[in-house]
Amino acid sequence: MVALDSSFLIDVLRGYPAALEALDRLEQTEPVLFVPAPVAAELWEGAIRSGTTEEVGLMLDLLPVLPLDLASARRAAELRAELALNGRTIGVVDAMIAAIAMVNGKTLVTGDADFASIPELRVLKY
Repeated sequence: MVALDSSFLIDVLRGYPAALEALDRLEQTEPVLFVPAPVAAELWEGAIRSGTTEEVGLMLDLLPVLPLDLASARRAAELRAELALNGRTIGVVDAMIAAIAMVNGKTLVTGDADFASIPELRVLKY
């Protein structure tokens, strides 16, 4: 089971071959593709700024959204605190995305290196 990061979905929307190939593989092997709620917020913000709300809306209508619940919020805070204690940082939104994936037992599909600092997060790079 996988959760899709905004970097991946943006690359899909842009038609990048590596992302499209990865999406094709995922659709063949994964019964459901999920989107963490903060990813939906990032996509909506970009869509509003660029005038692509229809395209993003159609995409998000097809994908179940994983909420930021209390367990995920706490895990996000723990991740940020643990990393800070080791002299590393991660943005609040990325921490929430990672935490939602972890709490829900999902692998995060991303093109970002931002998540590499979280050793317990399962990441699938494309």
